[in-house]
Amino acid sequence: TDNAGFGKRQFSPLIEAIATVDGQQQVLTLLTDVCGLEPHYWNHLGRHLIYKTNENFAKAEQFLLKAVELSKEEDPLHFHVLGMVRRFWAKDQLDSMFKNANIAPSPLSAEGLLAEVGDLTMTALDAFEKARDLDPEDEHGYVTPIQTILMIAERMCQASGHTSIAELCSRDDEVGRWIQKRVSEAEDLLARLQHFRGRKTQSEHERRCDIRLTALYGDFDEL
Repeated sequence: TDNAGFGKRQFSPLIEAIATVDGQQQVLTLLTDVCGLEPHYWNHLGRHLIYKTNENFAKAEQFLLKAVELSKEEDPLHFHVLGMVRRFWAKDQLDSMFKNANIAPSPLSAEGLLAEVGDLTMTALDAFEKARDLDPEDEHGYVTPIQTILMIAERMCQASGHTSIAELCSRDDEVGRWIQKRVSEAEDLLARLQHFRGRKTQSEHERRCDIRLTALYGDFDEL
């Protein structure tokens, strides 16, 4: 398979050739039944729940934790996909909050968003960090946590009615501290990625992270 999250083809041609999502899931489940000690099958089964059905995040997380547990030599791929599952889980919860607010108007706030997905986001970033420690030369270990932090920060601005993080950063509360710490972390990861890349061409993923971070600061002239 392609690296999780970046490739257009997310599963092997054999799995993709199966006509229905349920059929694909049945084959992957059978593989874990027959070869229960192979961590990559648990990885594929968990990813399939997220990329193909976008449901049952808790179950997908358990499959990835199983893959991590079975991996005799710690494999950064399993930690990265575990982080992706948690990231998509947090996004799903945020989407639901905003959707419900539109259907039955209720106040959204940065504090409410952080209370809802703060712990989940932290565990996602922890998984990405572990993957990055195991394979510091993989771009995914930098880009995906930056994307995760930007997603939460952008939603906080949206919920608070701000166009930038300036006012959120100035707050002396949990929201302010989260923004200051995590956006600084995103800046550091982007700088490390740029340093690692050297003179190589900037990837589209890195370029988009750079643009979103600039927009988050409200520096529209620079943007």
